[in-house]
Amino acid sequence: MDRGMAYSLAAFLVWGVWGILSKLAARTLDHRQLVFCAMGGYLLVFLAAAAFGWGRGLTQAPARGVFLAVAVGIASGVAYIFFYLAVGRGEASRVVTITALYPVVTAVLAVLLLREPVTWTKAAGTLLAVAGLVLLAL
Repeated sequence: MDRGMAYSLAAFLVWGVWGILSKLAARTLDHRQLVFCAMGGYLLVFLAAAAFGWGRGLTQAPARGVFLAVAVGIASGVAYIFFYLAVGRGEASRVVTITALYPVVTAVLAVLLLREPVTWTKAAGTLLAVAGLVLLAL
């Protein structure tokens, strides 16, 4: 197995555990407490990455790349806030599955903004994902 696949499987497993941990935490904390504590967890990951030197050379990095990466962090943080609001009020099985369909938005934006080609298989997969989203929302 190549490293890309191994990392993908690791993310898959960790996100699966993350979904359950989120619901368990939401049972005992309100959404503000949950967001605050979760962000503290993200801070610990940030500090560990810094300790391992992952930010080295950042001062020489292109400003556009740094800006876009910070925007990624902001978007992720805002998405997590909405996720924690949802998981605190809804079923974990629905909330996690619906929010995991975010690649549909990415696929559409990639076609519109990045001019990526549309193939029949991509279009069919996206339409099936949207159909799944509709079924889960019922």
